[in-house]
Amino acid sequence: MEVEPEDLPRLRGALGRVAALMLDGRPRTLEEIAEAVGCSETGSGARLRDLRRGGWTIDRERVKGERGLFTYRATPPAESGRASGRAERVDNGIRPDTLWW
Repeated sequence: MEVEPEDLPRLRGALGRVAALMLDGRPRTLEEIAEAVGCSETGSGARLRDLRRGGWTIDRERVKGERGLFTYRATPPAESGRASGRAERVDNGIRPDTLWW
Protein backbone atom coordinates (compact mmCIF):
# COMPACT_ATOMS: atom_id res chain seq x y z
CA MET A 1 0.00 0.00 0.00
CA GLU A 2 1.38 3.37 -0.96
CA VAL A 3 0.77 6.34 1.34
CA GLU A 4 0.40 9.81 -0.10
CA PRO A 5 2.88 12.32 1.41
CA GLU A 6 0.08 14.58 2.64
CA ASP A 7 -1.31 11.68 4.74
CA LEU A 8 1.94 11.07 6.67
CA PRO A 9 1.43 13.68 9.42
CA ARG A 10 -2.06 12.35 10.17
CA LEU A 11 -0.91 8.72 10.24
CA ARG A 12 2.15 9.49 12.34
CA GLY A 13 -0.01 11.38 14.80
CA ALA A 14 -2.56 8.59 15.24
CA LEU A 15 0.14 5.94 15.55
CA GLY A 16 2.00 7.98 18.13
CA ARG A 17 -1.16 8.60 20.15
CA VAL A 18 -2.08 4.89 20.13
CA ALA A 19 1.46 3.91 21.15
CA ALA A 20 1.54 6.45 23.99
CA LEU A 21 -1.88 5.33 25.23
CA MET A 22 -1.00 1.64 25.19
CA LEU A 23 2.30 2.07 27.05
CA ASP A 24 0.50 1.68 30.40
CA GLY A 25 -0.20 -1.99 29.58
CA ARG A 26 -3.94 -1.78 30.26
CA PRO A 27 -6.21 -3.86 28.03
CA ARG A 28 -8.59 -1.78 25.91
CA THR A 29 -11.24 -2.40 23.28
CA LEU A 30 -10.89 -0.80 19.84
CA GLU A 31 -13.72 1.54 20.82
CA GLU A 32 -11.86 2.67 23.96
CA ILE A 33 -8.65 3.23 21.97
CA ALA A 34 -10.52 5.16 19.28
CA GLU A 35 -12.27 7.42 21.79
CA ALA A 36 -9.04 8.11 23.69
CA VAL A 37 -6.93 9.05 20.65
CA GLY A 38 -9.56 10.61 18.41
CA CYS A 39 -9.70 8.18 15.51
CA SER A 40 -12.13 5.54 14.24
CA GLU A 41 -12.28 1.97 15.56
CA THR A 42 -11.03 0.80 12.17
CA GLY A 43 -8.17 3.28 12.42
CA SER A 44 -7.25 2.15 15.94
CA GLY A 45 -7.12 -1.48 14.77
CA ALA A 46 -4.92 -0.46 11.85
CA ARG A 47 -2.56 1.40 14.18
CA LEU A 48 -2.29 -1.70 16.41
CA ARG A 49 -1.27 -3.65 13.30
CA ASP A 50 1.33 -0.98 12.52
CA LEU A 51 2.71 -1.35 16.05
CA ARG A 52 2.88 -5.14 15.62
CA ARG A 53 4.81 -4.68 12.36
CA GLY A 54 7.15 -2.37 14.26
CA GLY A 55 8.03 -5.12 16.75
CA TRP A 56 5.42 -4.57 19.46
CA THR A 57 3.58 -7.55 20.92
CA ILE A 58 -0.19 -7.13 20.64
CA ASP A 59 -2.21 -9.51 22.82
CA ARG A 60 -5.91 -10.00 22.15
CA GLU A 61 -8.40 -11.44 24.63
CA ARG A 62 -12.10 -12.09 24.17
CA VAL A 63 -14.40 -10.19 26.55
CA LYS A 64 -16.43 -12.79 28.41
CA GLY A 65 -20.13 -12.63 27.73
CA GLU A 66 -19.70 -10.37 24.71
CA ARG A 67 -19.93 -11.76 21.22
CA GLY A 68 -17.14 -10.57 18.94
CA LEU A 69 -15.66 -8.11 21.45
CA PHE A 70 -11.95 -8.19 22.30
CA THR A 71 -9.50 -6.23 24.41
CA TYR A 72 -5.98 -5.49 23.23
CA ARG A 73 -2.78 -5.03 25.25
CA ALA A 74 0.39 -3.71 23.63
CA THR A 75 3.97 -4.27 24.80
CA PRO A 76 6.86 -2.32 23.23
CA PRO A 77 9.70 -4.27 21.56
CA ALA A 78 12.26 -3.93 24.36
CA GLU A 79 9.78 -5.28 26.94
CA SER A 80 8.33 -8.00 24.74
CA GLY A 81 11.69 -9.69 24.17
CA ARG A 82 11.72 -9.04 20.44
CA ALA A 83 14.73 -7.58 18.73
CA SER A 84 14.92 -3.87 19.23
CA GLY A 85 17.23 -1.12 18.10
CA ARG A 86 16.53 -1.58 14.42
CA ALA A 87 14.02 0.21 12.30
CA GLU A 88 11.54 -1.96 10.47
CA ARG A 89 9.56 -0.65 7.56
CA VAL A 90 5.87 -1.32 7.63
CA ASP A 91 3.85 -1.82 4.45
CA ASN A 92 3.03 1.88 4.25
CA GLY A 93 6.70 2.91 4.45
CA ILE A 94 6.43 4.62 7.85
CA ARG A 95 9.24 3.82 10.28
CA PRO A 96 7.56 3.15 13.66
CA ASP A 97 10.69 4.00 15.66
CA THR A 98 10.60 7.60 14.45
CA LEU A 99 6.97 8.43 15.08
CA TRP A 100 6.50 9.23 18.73
CA TRP A 101 9.75 10.17 20.43
